[in-house]
Amino acid sequence: MNHIYKTSDLAKAFDVHTNTIRLYEKWRLISKPERTKSNYRIYTDVHYLQISICRCIFGHPFTTHRIRQYSRKLISAAYDWNIPLCQECCENYLNVIDEEIQLANETAQILKNWVDQNTQHLNPFVNPTKETQVALTYSRKDAAKILHTTSETIRNWERNNLIHPCGTGSKNETLFQEAELERMHVIYMLLQAGYSLFAIQQSLSKYDHGEKEQVIDTLKESCSEEDIMLVGDRWVQSLENVKLASTPLPSLIEKMKEINVTPKS
Repeated sequence: MNHIYKTSDLAKAFDVHTNTIRLYEKWRLISKPERTKSNYRIYTDVHYLQISICRCIFGHPFTTHRIRQYSRKLISAAYDWNIPLCQECCENYLNVIDEEIQLANETAQILKNWVDQNTQHLNPFVNPTKETQVALTYSRKDAAKILHTTSETIRNWERNNLIHPCGTGSKNETLFQEAELERMHVIYMLLQAGYSLFAIQQSLSKYDHGEKEQVIDTLKESCSEEDIMLVGDRWVQSLENVKLASTPLPSLIEKMKEINVTPKS
């Protein structure tokens, strides 16, 4: 691999505007290229692979905070041309996507139980298979770990009356029952789907006050074009698209090993 590219060559190759290539350089997503005597940029295979990695990550607008966090680490490692770190970050990135898909599938099922008007269970946040089991409790830290979020996020939901603790533990930690944990799954998913904290609060308030038939209508009012029945499926499908876009990443990192030139930072 030993190719030279102009800005227009890369823009055409990746079907983006030339300004996008320049922005990648400005944002330090790709290495700073050399210049000709006429001050034109000279891109190499280093930049081609760096952009390829970026396009695998930026190809789909939907993602989660956790996926974005790990994607930034991968892009940074590629910018530094740290191949061992790239391999590690790539593996972590792909694992995080799989974990988010699993969480999305579990939450989508909970939401389907919620909106199922024919359910025989009065509380849509209770998993029927667990009704006869011993009640479990979770601390903020436990819930945050399950949802791949932070304890402060759980605390914020509590402040906004989205969730309700059942008491405190032996170490004076706030505890939540299983039903509240499943409720947190729904809150997390609706936030990822673009619903505002206010809209979710209004919807859950209707449920808490026994106005169950208005729960879905309240959410629909906040986003008239969105069909709440499809939110869970769309979230899962969006994450599946992110995973599909990430498929070439391992092979791109293998190609990095064929280039011995250290990029100019």
